[in-house]
Amino acid sequence: GNKEFSGIAYESPAYSLVTQYRYIVSSPLKKVCVAYRKSISQERVNVATEQLKKEGIQLIAMEIEGAGTAPEVMEKTLQDNLAKVTAGGVCDVFWMVLDSVLLNGPKKDWLSKLWKPAAAEGKVPYLVEAEALVKTQIDFGSFAITPNLVDMAGQAVQQIESIIKDGANPEEVGIESVVSVNKILNRSKAEAAGVKLKNENLSGVKVLE
Repeated sequence: GNKEFSGIAYESPAYSLVTQYRYIVSSPLKKVCVAYRKSISQERVNVATEQLKKEGIQLIAMEIEGAGTAPEVMEKTLQDNLAKVTAGGVCDVFWMVLDSVLLNGPKKDWLSKLWKPAAAEGKVPYLVEAEALVKTQIDFGSFAITPNLVDMAGQAVQQIESIIKDGANPEEVGIESVVSVNKILNRSKAEAAGVKLKNENLSGVKVLE
């Protein structure tokens, strides 16, 4: 709400993540699941719900703090929701928000204990926001986008010039979403989840075999 600030939100929008993924696959994409903490990610989930709805995509949001915020309670809630996704029929892909608490848990073991088994057992690709999570040695994510930092710098320059040269005030410029992203695909992980790729659309995508 401060009128003296403008900037760029570092998090890549879920809209970009899902639509960039949809462009490279021929598999149907109508439903996206997400597990999230209301205290941290409610606004992101609300925006993603409206943006994806315009694309004919339903966002199925699984709130993890509803039954309580004690670690053991959240672990059980997360495990139950991931089990529903793994069983199939709930969603076509899973969007994993960048939340270190949900990713790691208090003992730093939720990735190996909860997330990776769910991704391995099910036929649902996991879309993530960090390149490290799609690396083949991690064996987890199928597709990721990350901010293109070079283009992000150019975007910042445009904001600065609009304020200094054109007389816009920072509030008018506002907080913009990242406009350019890097795309990374773990081909083997995606294909293991039953995804059919459009190889002709992989130009500009970093493909990990």
